[in-house]
Amino acid sequence: LAVAAARPAQRRRDPAAYAGEEIVFVGCFPELPPERGEHDLPGWQQAVVQPRTGVAGCAARCSHSPYFALQAGICQCASSFGSTPNAAHPRDPAECGGACRGDEALQPTRPCGVAEPLARRRNAVYTRSRCSLGARFVVDKELDRERTGLRQWMAHIVMDEWEEGARLTLDWGDVPNSVYSLWNANFADKNGERGPRLDLVLPKQAREIGIKMRGQPYAVPRLHCLARPRPPPPGPKPPPLPSPPSPPSPPP
Repeated sequence: LAVAAARPAQRRRDPAAYAGEEIVFVGCFPELPPERGEHDLPGWQQAVVQPRTGVAGCAARCSHSPYFALQAGICQCASSFGSTPNAAHPRDPAECGGACRGDEALQPTRPCGVAEPLARRRNAVYTRSRCSLGARFVVDKELDRERTGLRQWMAHIVMDEWEEGARLTLDWGDVPNSVYSLWNANFADKNGERGPRLDLVLPKQAREIGIKMRGQPYAVPRLHCLARPRPPPPGPKPPPLPSPPSPPSPPP
């Protein structure tokens, strides 16, 4: 027993329910109490009668939805999030509490959301990112606010692999974030929108992408990447031409 107690608890890897996809914590979003407004995420009446679950269970239950959320283990499937004025401002992830029952050993910690008290209800919103190159969004720091009062912040995207010409999509759902500065990547559409959804193209070799944003610092975007189309492999070589017949031998 003494030996077992001395060993640190083994951490389990976060189980992604689908090959090639990673479950990503988007952010912690407040919700209005029932007497002040509707639930920010649809389907509350259906969700509240289902058994409470953890992150992997909710991901499997919401396989048809791009987003899902936990509120003290109550699993809500959602096509979007952050649509109400109050919920458009994500909070510090610590406000979404600790892990759900059964998820305590997962790393990194996956918040379970908070249902009580009603005035401090929090939805822990998740999504699935798909990127064969491996991509992680990291918030660095908040910058000085603009004169208009808009929040500005700096972040970077770490790539496990880098492929020139690959495309990377950042999608913040309904959260009105926008990019105003970018390095180590190019906008796919130089005249297009800069958020909350935008497409980037990877240039020559680098290790990470840097961005400066206007908006909310605690909302992580969905990340999808598409490798550069590769030319088809060469076809089979044609069979060699038959050798020409040998000239007849001269008569003796």
